[in-house]
Amino acid sequence: MSGKKPTIDEIISKTIQATRLDCAQQPNDVFKATEKRLYAYPVIKAKIESDRNMLKSYLAGDKPTKCSAFVRFQKSGVRLSDEEILEMLTRDTRAKIAANEFEIETIDKAMEIIAADQYAKVIPCLYFDGKTVAETGEAVPCDRSTVFRQKARLVQRLATFLYGVSAL
Repeated sequence: MSGKKPTIDEIISKTIQATRLDCAQQPNDVFKATEKRLYAYPVIKAKIESDRNMLKSYLAGDKPTKCSAFVRFQKSGVRLSDEEILEMLTRDTRAKIAANEFEIETIDKAMEIIAADQYAKVIPCLYFDGKTVAETGEAVPCDRSTVFRQKARLVQRLATFLYGVSAL
């Protein structure tokens, strides 16, 4: 590599290209993608807890009798020891926990953006607690049409936090 430093224009051009690539990887409908992430929130929290229990089991030396992950860890023509398989399962489970915790932290940060909003309670009621629109209206309190309007407005704000400029 040459010792030539990139110019400001080259740096800006590369940044624009990277941003375009990032935007191309964003979902087409960020509103729906945000809703999917909100609906998944309680499930991901439960998955983290389940994976933590599984990790405790692995760390205690318990090897599962059947696991689809075994196939992934087996190398062609090489038989792994029980300890090697257990180590790989432990690493894999830790990685899954970390990825899921990152998603929960991201949603929690997004929720902080709307925390001061008068209707912020609409989001956890509908997406995390599984309440109906009528139940949400009673909890907030407001009428059904207000629940729908505020949900749309708040999900759009969350989408902007989660996806940036591509949500606009």
